[in-house]
Amino acid sequence: MPSWMPENNKAMPSDDKARSLKKWNQRLYELHGDQGPPYFPEGSLPLPGDSKQRSREKINALLRGAS
Repeated sequence: MPSWMPENNKAMPSDDKARSLKKWNQRLYELHGDQGPPYFPEGSLPLPGDSKQRSREKINALLRGAS
């Protein structure tokens, strides 16, 4: 778990949409490994600066790779 998410993947009432997407991204990353979009240098690894759109693209890539 990234150090910038000390609460791990636990949903918190204070989470905004972007943080929730990063937590979902992290959970899928832990389950399925790096299957991210090839156009992101970090693959599907969630980063603190990811926008909601970037997180969605990483999540979609992980879901496609998992099926």
